[in-house]
Amino acid sequence: MVSFPSIGARLRQARLAVGFSLDELASKLDRPLTKQALSKYETNKAVPTTLTLMDLARALSVKPSFLLSEPRISISWVGYRKHAALRSRQTEAITAWATKCLESEIGIRELFDVSPHHTLPREIPVNDDGSAEEAAEHIRDSWHLGELPINGVIDTIEEHGGIVLACEQVREFDGLSGWTDQASPVVVINSATTTDRRRFDAAHELGHLVMSVQTDEHQYEPLAHRFAAAFLVPRSVALRELGTKRTTLSFAELGVLKQRWGLSMQGWVRRAYDLAVIDFPHYRALNIEFRRRGWHLREPYQYEGREEPLLLRRLLSRALIEGILSSRDAADICPNYQDLLEPLEEPSHFSLRQLARLPRDQRYRILRDVHIEVDLQELDALDRATCDESDTDLDKFP
Repeated sequence: MVSFPSIGARLRQARLAVGFSLDELASKLDRPLTKQALSKYETNKAVPTTLTLMDLARALSVKPSFLLSEPRISISWVGYRKHAALRSRQTEAITAWATKCLESEIGIRELFDVSPHHTLPREIPVNDDGSAEEAAEHIRDSWHLGELPINGVIDTIEEHGGIVLACEQVREFDGLSGWTDQASPVVVINSATTTDRRRFDAAHELGHLVMSVQTDEHQYEPLAHRFAAAFLVPRSVALRELGTKRTTLSFAELGVLKQRWGLSMQGWVRRAYDLAVIDFPHYRALNIEFRRRGWHLREPYQYEGREEPLLLRRLLSRALIEGILSSRDAADICPNYQDLLEPLEEPSHFSLRQLARLPRDQRYRILRDVHIEVDLQELDALDRATCDESDTDLDKFP
């Protein structure tokens, strides 16, 4: 029998991190177990045998040693934004997943002695919209960002000691932030959203980390929204771009501003209203028009920047190329490490042989991007013709 005091908490964490219920985990096991038996393991009222422990680890895609290890960190979550449709089980899954990923990231950072020191000011008093604006300006000043657009919000947070995790498990999830017991700041964002939304969400969670809100708790989210908008576009910049008083704003103008500053068109409309550049009737009319055109879900102008955590990608790549980690070690630290190490962009040139070997959808996208018209029926016919060709035949192509 294997006995270890932390196995219950570790088992629950691993289960929640992959989004399994007790019934779902039981169905994944090679050796049948009841929901009640699993519950006893998680509450430390019973201890699994060695074979059961190995079966549980396999079903949860973790090493048995993970279930036997003491948690390395604890996190105090200070901000959690979610849609009303997000169930408590999904909330638990996200926090468990984030905690597990955070342990992995801290592990790879320790390999290269990447300092956990951060430069985030804490406990900035905020009690109204004006002080939220001032808090954002304070962060920009302390990080020497000036009044220029921030090319990468996530990269900026990482460069100043923050840890950013990108979650794509739950569509209704917006953001999460907190502090580890080692006082490292943590931001979790939803990678399934648009680039400009990820920028705003990261800035919003940054606001939760640095602000000490001195007012009603119902104001926490609105003040974090105000902080995020001011962090992306300072007041002086917004007034310079928009003017101090306007009777109307054009969608084309909003689109250009979005592409330059990485704040959504709807975010610019709200910024204009918050700074009294436009009045409420015009603000309301613009939002109605956004909804009428369906632009509240997908805006017609896109921000072309990149927003994703890059530090883990860099460190894993370095560890592998220097032989510090094997592929198996990397998979233990980050199960999807191969996805992180894929090229950021597809090569711009393909030989006919390379093109023929690509999946149909990928070939179609590449040909479309270079403005070659492709009939999908012809592409299917080519597939049928080339399936009978050997690799030797394909090698005839340049």
